[in-house]
Amino acid sequence: MNNKHCLADFIACFFIVSLLLAKPAVAAPDIAHEPLASIHESLLTVHQNNAELADVLFAVAQQAGFAVTVYGELGQTQTPGQIVDMPLEQGVRALLDKVNFMLVYDSAFTERRISAVRVFGSGSTKSTATRHASPPEHQPVHQSAPTDSADSMIQRELLQALQEPDLASRLSALNQLYQLPDPEALTVLAQVLQQDADYQVRARSVELLAAMDSAAAIDVLQTGLGDADARLRIDTINMLGFVAGERAVPLLGQVLFNEADRNVRAQAVATLAMQPRSEAVDGFLQVAVQDRDRSIREFAMINLMAAN
Repeated sequence: MNNKHCLADFIACFFIVSLLLAKPAVAAPDIAHEPLASIHESLLTVHQNNAELADVLFAVAQQAGFAVTVYGELGQTQTPGQIVDMPLEQGVRALLDKVNFMLVYDSAFTERRISAVRVFGSGSTKSTATRHASPPEHQPVHQSAPTDSADSMIQRELLQALQEPDLASRLSALNQLYQLPDPEALTVLAQVLQQDADYQVRARSVELLAAMDSAAAIDVLQTGLGDADARLRIDTINMLGFVAGERAVPLLGQVLFNEADRNVRAQAVATLAMQPRSEAVDGFLQVAVQDRDRSIREFAMINLMAAN
């Protein structure tokens, strides 16, 4: 009797298993063939948010027709957030939000159009990885540049970006100068300080020169005292006061003799008053007591009396 029950149970189980095996399987979505990103009517959408940033960037570049240059390593950096139907430039900026980068625009077109993207990864390596995504029909090519030429390559790229008419691109390029050794960075900053027409770019150069805090940087920094914009001359005085030490004193004294703008002279007096007391500092404050502007004379006198 028990054997009959066991046989019946076995047949039932076999029948159920057969039905399950006969049931058509539900096909899994083919994620592997989904594109990393797509561009439709100049709108960018990233389809795989967990993909590595470099792979998504190169996929976008190949479709958009711009070149990509990566300095250093991006590692396992992933795509940030959701990028759906964003205007191309806005989408590229969102894609690179967590890394240092700069955009280069094609001057051959009347509309604003990206021609290249420079990405600065982490690490101190000077080697570069470059993949060009234009023309689109060619697969990206990976090249390793010789280490001894990396600095000059970066310098050329930054100088090219600093010629862009777009203010944001030039400021972004300045912020990447840490990639260069000090002598090359100083060369670039000296050129920008002398030639760039925008106050914001020259002011950023002054800040970067002060941050370098070296004798060679101070030599370049002090040229800002001859800038045509009084705001830049004031910025230079401030930075000299912080980083130049005793070297700042004769430079500030020269401002008192040669500067026509009262606001610049006033800043020179204020910066002198912040320096450690010395015979030279007091001597220049006495010069300021004879200034043609009453407020400067009074301020200089107050500081001289406070020192005594």
